[in-house]
Amino acid sequence: MCFTNGEIRLLNINFPDRYMVIKQHDAHAGGISAAKFTFDERCLVSAGHDGILFVHAVDKYMIVQETMFNPLEGVAGIDYMPEAQVKETFAARTLAF
Repeated sequence: MCFTNGEIRLLNINFPDRYMVIKQHDAHAGGISAAKFTFDERCLVSAGHDGILFVHAVDKYMIVQETMFNPLEGVAGIDYMPEAQVKETFAARTLAF
């Protein structure tokens, strides 16, 4: 998935709510115009409205591992916390890794 903010999200097919983000293109220039994997799926090529073409080396195993990471896993009482506290806990645990 490509977004006008310059992000490319690589989704884990087994966990569609989890994804890995690649952000290279300038959001102020309009973001990404196209992104495509190479035939061997080792590289992701993205073109942006900023006039830049990026080639990203992609490791499928790394994407699966990255998208399986849940920083809130194991936090007691997460289902009962206020949304602000959940966001704070998420940010703190994300920075720890």
